[in-house]
Formats: sequence, structure tokens, C-alpha cells
Amino acid sequence: MLSIIRTAFRNYLAGQFRKPRGIAGLFAIRAMARHNSYVTRWTIENCEILPGDTVLEIGFGHGLGLLLSAERTNTKVYGMDFSLDMVHRAAHRYKELIHAGRLELACGAVDTAPFQEGMFHKIYSVNVACFWKEPLVELREIYRMLKPGGKAVCNFSEKGSEHSYKFQQSPVFIRFTGEEFAMLMTRAGFTGVQVVRKTGKKHAGHVSCCVIGQKAR
Repeated sequence: MLSIIRTAFRNYLAGQFRKPRGIAGLFAIRAMARHNSYVTRWTIENCEILPGDTVLEIGFGHGLGLLLSAERTNTKVYGMDFSLDMVHRAAHRYKELIHAGRLELACGAVDTAPFQEGMFHKIYSVNVACFWKEPLVELREIYRMLKPGGKAVCNFSEKGSEHSYKFQQSPVFIRFTGEEFAMLMTRAGFTGVQVVRKTGKKHAGHVSCCVIGQKAR
């Protein structure tokens, strides 16, 4: 009985990291804000956002990436998250950017994204790909939304990292090596796909991956 309760709690906790909601979701998003800030900054560095770039963050969660992206471009930043709670929180936190026409938020999943073909110069996600049940579908949709020559950067914790929280063992999480995900990006149509890695600051065995690909011109 105890093992069943532990498994149920682990899956519940994992679900809150996937789609934060309510009080438990608030704690999950605060935990992500603490532990993911350096990874978010590193992912955005790999995007190489230019002043004129239109940018989309998929699964913006605590919203730090939206702010960092807006600091690098003088055009509009878009954020999409399928947690309505996160959309509401970001809308309140960054209402000045929204009123200035610098930020637009949408609630939804990647495979039903409400954006036009060829709309973005850069698209990125931080620790979101591990929740995609059909990653090839999501990657093809990202490819569709990119402008020719645009860049996508997908960040996630690499499969096989020594450090892993218990809740990350839930089937809610899908694990990839960098090379496995790079093959998926290539199948989705991306060119020049490369994998870069970063070792965690607090946990030496934890490896974060950024898999980077471009849409052909």
C-alpha cells in the first residue's frame, strides 16, 4: 500500500511540473524558478537572439525567459504555455511589456499552436521536451512556425544523468540523450543540428542539453 501511495504522489508531483495548477502548481513553479534560472539563461544564449528577432518561448512557466528575451530584441516576444495558471501569472507579472506591445501570451500546446507559418526567427523551450508524448509532431510544428533560416533550441535534462529527483522517474517524463533528440530534429526537417551540454552547478552528475537546429533558407 505504501509503495502505491508513493507512486501516486510521485506521479502527481511530476504532473504539476508538466502543467502547474493551483497551490501545488505554485510550489512547483517556484522550485523551477530556483533551479532552472541558469539553464534558462544558457538556453537563450544558444538562441543568439538579435535585436530584430521575433521570438517564441514554448512552456514559459515562471516567465524568466520571456523577460530575458525581451531584453535582447526590440520587437515582440511571444510565449505559449498550456497551463492557464501560468499564462495568468505571466500576464500579471509582465503587464507593462504586454501594454507596450512587446509581449503576447497564448494558452495552448505545441501541436495546436495558434501561430502562422514562418512567423518566428527563434523558438526555444526549457525543460519542456521531456513532456512531449510525440516529440516528432511537436518538432514539425516548431519547424513550420520558423522563418527560413530560423533557429530552434530545445533544452532538457539528459537521460542517464547521475542526478535525478525521484519524481522525474515518473512515466510523465520522457527521457532523451542529446543524440536521440538530435535525430528527431533531423527527421523533422532541421539542418545543421548540434548538441551542446552543460553540467549542473549544484549537482555535478546532472547534464543539461541544448539541441539546436535551423530551418533551411
